[in-house]
Amino acid sequence: MRHCFTDREETITSIPPRGPVYDAFMPSFVSSRVDQIMCGRFLLHSAPEDWPIELKDSLLLGENHDERGSNAVSPVRAEFRARFNICPTQPIIAIIQSAGELTSHLQQLDWGLVPSWAKDRSVGGAKMINARAETVDEKPSFRTPFLRQRCLVPANGYYEWVTTSTGKQPMKIARPGDQLFFFAGLWDRNDRLRNPLSTNDATAKPLVTCTLITTVANSAMAAIHERMPVVIKDNHFQRWLDPGERDGRLLKELLRPSDNDYFVAEPVDRLTGE
Repeated sequence: MRHCFTDREETITSIPPRGPVYDAFMPSFVSSRVDQIMCGRFLLHSAPEDWPIELKDSLLLGENHDERGSNAVSPVRAEFRARFNICPTQPIIAIIQSAGELTSHLQQLDWGLVPSWAKDRSVGGAKMINARAETVDEKPSFRTPFLRQRCLVPANGYYEWVTTSTGKQPMKIARPGDQLFFFAGLWDRNDRLRNPLSTNDATAKPLVTCTLITTVANSAMAAIHERMPVVIKDNHFQRWLDPGERDGRLLKELLRPSDNDYFVAEPVDRLTGE
């Protein structure tokens, strides 16, 4: 089952929980909103320990790649596995730099931003997997994270679906050779809500979530979808991650479509996303 939602912040409809009703609802929801949605699926198979050293240097990634900066093996690294169908609301890997830190670190975030002020997960989550570059500094859910809490999300590609005479065809959009690249994202921490995977309320961690920023598609990708995710190049990693960089005008200049030759699109098995 494909899991597609709008890249708008506003609530679009009441989406049922997973189950028989959800399975019956989603196909008609997708087909009825084909011109307005962006399909939220991507893949990551490049393990952090295999990233080139020059890339880690550009990221200012701490030597241990650890969430807490300790000498312990990072849970993010220890639990890494190649994933070829990452879906909204699932935990994903991101790179963040918190206020007061000199280096960045790996952090596991839930994909689908829940604002720090939200009293319930339904305020965001699956309805906020994307933020529009054009209004990211205006929307209440995104404007503070945009100025203070930006992240990079590693990926080896993402998926979009196009309509053909024989049905919907999934397209894998990736760098030549599946080279690693980084989506521009925002993250937020909600101390009122707890991570749903926590089994002990007393030790449960606050809910930390993220969203990916989208912009208008370049001319090469426009035939597939009118929008595309923003990619941050390595020469801009430090500016994007630095929580002390709060010049909105300079930051928005980074939210441009990739060059036409940056990505290559190819059809993949129709079972992708099912």
